[in-house]
Amino acid sequence: MWGAEMGANEYGVCIGSSMVYSRLEEKLGEEEKLLAADLLRLTLERSKCSREAVDVLTSLLTTHGQSGPYSEIPTFTHSCKHCYSFLITDGSEVWVVETVGNGSFWAAAKVTAGLYSIHGHLTISDNFSLSSENLIAKVSEAGLYQESDGPFNFAKVFTPDNAPAIDAEISKAEELIVVEPLNPRNSFKHLRKDAIGINISRDQFVTASSQISLLCPQEGASSFSGSCHWFTATPNPKTSIFKPFIFSSESQEVDLPSISPSYGDDDPAHQKPRFQKEVDRKHKLYKSHMKLKSLLASGGPLAQQKTDMLQMLEETCLQDMEDTLNQFHALNPKKLASAFSHVAQLEMNFL
Repeated sequence: MWGAEMGANEYGVCIGSSMVYSRLEEKLGEEEKLLAADLLRLTLERSKCSREAVDVLTSLLTTHGQSGPYSEIPTFTHSCKHCYSFLITDGSEVWVVETVGNGSFWAAAKVTAGLYSIHGHLTISDNFSLSSENLIAKVSEAGLYQESDGPFNFAKVFTPDNAPAIDAEISKAEELIVVEPLNPRNSFKHLRKDAIGINISRDQFVTASSQISLLCPQEGASSFSGSCHWFTATPNPKTSIFKPFIFSSESQEVDLPSISPSYGDDDPAHQKPRFQKEVDRKHKLYKSHMKLKSLLASGGPLAQQKTDMLQMLEETCLQDMEDTLNQFHALNPKKLASAFSHVAQLEMNFL
């Protein structure tokens, strides 16, 4: 999955996605169309603000649909069976887009106040301002809604009767987030809470990566506005540290240790039929954390020592970045672009 199903671009547009339960949650098929991660990546590539991102994403969805295998490991999962919601934001606006089926039905609503989370359930009711063409008429034709049911409610119409209730952990997590000031340090702490289900570290479904973005208000259509994005780029934030990434004019020139190796024409993704063999896609940072995982499993003082050192590194980095962002426009673009790689290299040295 590209980018652990979340990401940001140089204009300060950030998108996250979540699987949602839907009445049309049938197997979407083997035909390769677009997955949530594809929609997210392409939208970030082509959008300069959150409102434009809504148009780009829904246009891609309408044109190409969503379907197909989302893993090259057949034993893990074979094809996409779920629909997705997307939370899209920049420094000025927040939008939520929810999709159903192969992309035939979608709705988008602007978030006007407060905290908003996407968490496996449809959340848009009758408050959407954008939707797929002739949404209500087509839903009626499909036998999913009639006027006698009352005002059209997107979530109510498409949520299946057997959908699990919203976890108490989600409500508790939302309550905790609003208690303390919302800043990077507190956000890191919240994303490490596995007791309330934010961080998952069991079975096959493990928190793949974590992201916190501190966004600056957009200045017209200009990029490189001083937004700072913090990524672990490794599973389980309890044993990883958040590393800062700042877009600058030199960002494309930086060698990132979190990029999977390239196999060129030998990549099974580029051959037909596709994915007939498996290749090692682990990047350097991931491999370093595999060593730490083994060390933590064995226990002992060295494991705790390394964990403490990583926490100290993260705190030092946080303090340094506060100074950096205060003088953002005066700093060398190359120094800004290399922040993530520099901290990641220090992290790997400790491991």
